[in-house]
Amino acid sequence: MRDALATRLAGCLQCVFHLVKDSFVRCNGTRGPDLGRESAASGTARLQLAEGVPLLRPGEQVFTAMLDGWQARQLARNLAFATIEKRTSVVRAFAAHADALPWQWQPQMVDEWLGDLRAVRHLRRSTIRNYAGSVAAFCDYVTDPAYGWPGECEQRFGSHPVQVCHEWNIAVHAQDAEGDPARRAFTIEELQGLFDYADEQVDRIRGAAARAGWRHSATRLCSRSLTGTGCSLGSHNGVNGTSVWFR
Repeated sequence: MRDALATRLAGCLQCVFHLVKDSFVRCNGTRGPDLGRESAASGTARLQLAEGVPLLRPGEQVFTAMLDGWQARQLARNLAFATIEKRTSVVRAFAAHADALPWQWQPQMVDEWLGDLRAVRHLRRSTIRNYAGSVAAFCDYVTDPAYGWPGECEQRFGSHPVQVCHEWNIAVHAQDAEGDPARRAFTIEELQGLFDYADEQVDRIRGAAARAGWRHSATRLCSRSLTGTGCSLGSHNGVNGTSVWFR
């Protein structure tokens, strides 16, 4: 599947190249005989769809062409193939759930889709926010007049895409950490309490097991040091590795 995506994106790169070439020529006030694009806005959509050629399945083919152009845009931004593939699958999943094509989408369709993901599939809040972000990014692309899709859809279907993701119908990133509360990071007070408890245990064991020799006490002291080191490293990734010590 990745090979197929790479082949498709390679074709999209050629489209981006011709668009940039056309824009460069216009900026310099000249036009070569091989460049016949009317404008940057209309040219983008027509780079994905052959002008004047009737489509066997217009809705499906235009939607696929939109995704191809969006993939080219993301590739130009140097996004990873895995990211592009994931975003594309999310947009297709939303279209399938809504049973509608981009020029038919409405905000309430997003409400129903995200509500289903949360209530039925029980996805995490961060996952739902990322899904909504992917759909919003796709809508930004197809509603941008510079890419020509609004006019293309208006001409073919009598309608055009609109942005369906807004601040009032999608989750916002309101917290620094969106992880599972059961695996949250330690607070400063909790870390201090943990270290104090470790110190107390070292002193208690050292006094109670003095006859066991220095080796036993040193081992306990090393355990306390390793606890502090593990907590420091665990908080580095933003993954609550420190919560392991609660267990």
